[in-house]
Amino acid sequence: MNRDEMLDKLRDICREVFNDMDLTVNEEDTEDDVVGWDSFTFIMLINRIEQAFGIKFSFDDMKKSYSIGQLIDYIMDKSR
Repeated sequence: MNRDEMLDKLRDICREVFNDMDLTVNEEDTEDDVVGWDSFTFIMLINRIEQAFGIKFSFDDMKKSYSIGQLIDYIMDKSR
């Protein structure tokens, strides 16, 4: 899966998690840019990413703040 395909898949996941079918996220977006992105929805987002991509976030990695682009980098790294 290339980066654009991952971004599309992450957009779909974000729409589901944030319950906003019109939500559009870009690689630069962070929790400050997405309405409803708080600690609870972040855990839900990580859970859905783990399920969708077959990866696991470590506890230390879950404590970090991520942009959508950084999440894609993390997924690509863990998917190798």
